[in-house]
Amino acid sequence: GLTDLVNGGIMYAEHRKVDRLFGIAITLSFQRKTMIDRIICTVTVNDSRSSAEILAGMDRKQRVNDEVVRTMPKGETGQRAVIFFRIGAFAKFDAIDAAFDLRDLDPVDPHTLTALNEDDPAFADDYPNITYWKDENGNLCYAGFVCWNHERMVEVARSEGNGCDHFWWFGGVARK
Repeated sequence: GLTDLVNGGIMYAEHRKVDRLFGIAITLSFQRKTMIDRIICTVTVNDSRSSAEILAGMDRKQRVNDEVVRTMPKGETGQRAVIFFRIGAFAKFDAIDAAFDLRDLDPVDPHTLTALNEDDPAFADDYPNITYWKDENGNLCYAGFVCWNHERMVEVARSEGNGCDHFWWFGGVARK
C-alpha cells in the first residue's frame, strides 16, 4: 500500500493508513501547508473574445479539442486575482476538489487563465498551470499551460484519466 506522500519536499503524510483515505490524508496535510506554496497573480480579462479567438492569439503550440473549446466557460471581465497552489502528487479529482474547498476557492475559468498566460507567456515555463470544468454532459474538461522540451503549449481537452500529475499548479479564485 501507499506508505508516504512525499512530494518534492512539499508535504509528508504522518499517517500510514492512507490507502482508502487518500483524499482525506491529502486534505489533512494541506491544513498545515495552505499558506505555503501559493502564488497570487492579478490579470485583466477581456472576455469579449470567443474561446477560439483567445487561444488562436497565443504564441503556443496548441493541442486543443475544438468541441471542448466551445464548452469553455467565461468568467468576469476586468481585473481578477488568481491564486495558484499545487498539490505536489498525483491526485484524483475528489482530492483536488477537496484542496479547492480547503482554500475556499473555485477553479478559475479558462478565459481568465488564458488571459494570464497570454499576458505572461513565461509564467507556465516555471509554473505549469491548469483549470478544469464540467461540460453540459458532466464530462470533466481542462485547459493546461506548460512548457515541455522548451516548447510552450496549451492543451484543452476532456480528461481521459481520473486525476492530475504532481507538477500542475491549480488556478483558483475566491468564492463569493
